[in-house]
Amino acid sequence: MSEGCRRVLLVFPRTGQDVYGINVGLPLGVLSLATVLDAAGFRPVIVDERVTPDFPAAVAAAAAPGLLFAGISAKTGFQIRGGLAASRIIRAAAPGVPIVWGGVHPTLVPETTLHHPLVDLIVSGEGEETVLDLARCLAEGHHPGQVAGLFLKRDGRIERTPPRPLIDDLDRLPRMRYDLVNVRDYITIGHILREPQLQLCTSRGCVHRCGYCYNLLFNQRKYRTMSAERTHAEIAHLHRAFGVRSVFFYDDYFFGNRARVTRLLELLEAEPLPLSFEVSCRVDYIDRADPGLLERLRQAGFRELLIGVESGNDAILDLIHKDFTVAQVLSANRKLAAAGIHAKYSFMAGFPGETDRQVLDTVDLMRRLLAENPHASVTPLGIFTPYPGTELYQKCLDAGLANFPDTLEAWADYNWVEARHSFLSRRQMTFLNRLNVMSRFFDRRAFERFGNRFLSPLVMAFFHVYSRWNAFRLRRRFFAWMFEVPLLNWMQDLYVRRANRRLLARRGDPAAPSSAAD
Repeated sequence: MSEGCRRVLLVFPRTGQDVYGINVGLPLGVLSLATVLDAAGFRPVIVDERVTPDFPAAVAAAAAPGLLFAGISAKTGFQIRGGLAASRIIRAAAPGVPIVWGGVHPTLVPETTLHHPLVDLIVSGEGEETVLDLARCLAEGHHPGQVAGLFLKRDGRIERTPPRPLIDDLDRLPRMRYDLVNVRDYITIGHILREPQLQLCTSRGCVHRCGYCYNLLFNQRKYRTMSAERTHAEIAHLHRAFGVRSVFFYDDYFFGNRARVTRLLELLEAEPLPLSFEVSCRVDYIDRADPGLLERLRQAGFRELLIGVESGNDAILDLIHKDFTVAQVLSANRKLAAAGIHAKYSFMAGFPGETDRQVLDTVDLMRRLLAENPHASVTPLGIFTPYPGTELYQKCLDAGLANFPDTLEAWADYNWVEARHSFLSRRQMTFLNRLNVMSRFFDRRAFERFGNRFLSPLVMAFFHVYSRWNAFRLRRRFFAWMFEVPLLNWMQDLYVRRANRRLLARRGDPAAPSSAAD
């Protein structure tokens, strides 16, 4: 076999509001596939739209003769748009090359995805073993119908090959081949401590049952991890090879195995690393933790926790199966304040049946957490959108509470701004949009992170004036006449576009990206 026909193109499209140096992290899923392919003697080529100034030209160049197949990674929403654009280019440049889609959206919505003429195959679920078997199958000239873990077209019908089991031991996967990308493109800044960081995923799945989460179907509520020893080796490698001072764990449920966490703490205490860690954590884990454990976590480097609270109303928390209470949220916040661990809490509203009063309970809790903990931070109030594969999506579908897309192009435009669900009236959508804008001004850290040294005084002055006006509105429950909302949304979108262009233009600067403030 020639060298060229072992080449595989892997495309990672833009996800939406991608700002280079701020939230453009390593494409870990695609990179893991590339690592496995490379270890087996194939030649993976990664094209990441987020860091590629001329994305169409890069895709066309990679689709040169000799390509074995092209893989497209896609989550529901904006990322599908870039995936379709890349697929058109590949089909025009290499008409006979199979175009394979994978990721969360194709796995959970296979029929609509595979009906599209630019999609030939779908890799369902975790892709490392399936993609490798598919590459070997195609390289040997066989039909992919013998490969487990696929959806494919045959005689005008959609067929599914036998499902592939989840990978039970993540230590089986080879260490990431970071040299397959330009790692400097993916150094970001920590949410709170603002240290240069790279990203790592050391577990998959989650045992919990949050009603808005894809894990219930995609990972079947099965939780698997790297060992503590492998995790320690990986974070040590990121520090020594790339000089970062922070690691952002992409794990959905990092603290799911207490024995692994304890062993990792022992390794970090025996061999300390000059690193801080940013990691997702559940409220109930913190609420149950004793002060000694929290102190050990902080000393070992776990100084930034990302915590999904979602609602400040117990009835809504019960509706979405968070399995903790507002009282536990407040208790956890006090414990983190005493331990000196930074916490960034996320929230959303607009669930089916949620009242204005319940939404305002969430807004009030956001402000209370900030007031009671100097180390706390909050995200803006998100607006709930039912995504495929989640329990609430199925409930909305069964009850006729939403009109979901029926084409791949329509799914590309699916987001909380465009999706108009019958369980939210126009008045409610306006109300939620206004609270979303107001909540951007709850946390001063969000503004301290952006802007350059010349604009920073002006930006912070605007923050202080507008946040006080917001506080007055909230106390009075007065949300009418917010004529500034379209302007603030436009300013945010303009900032994202300009910051991304500016930082991309500085990719060759060895000092970049240090932050969006440069």
